[in-house]
Amino acid sequence: MRPWPPSLHGRPQAHPEAPRFYRHGTGARLTDEDGREWLDLEMGRGPNILGYGHPHLKEALERHLRAGGYAGRA
Repeated sequence: MRPWPPSLHGRPQAHPEAPRFYRHGTGARLTDEDGREWLDLEMGRGPNILGYGHPHLKEALERHLRAGGYAGRA
């Protein structure tokens, strides 16, 4: 497992080995397209504080969306 490069504030500052796309995420672990596992120590600078793909959160979101509980800004 590789740690996510520290102190990234945007793609231009990204470490050259940092992947551009991920195939899967669970908790703080991300798997890139090449199957390498990365540990996200920065949580996307905050928005991913609940992790990636937690089963309870996914189920709650799916239940909410099935009920039609989303309204975008128009």
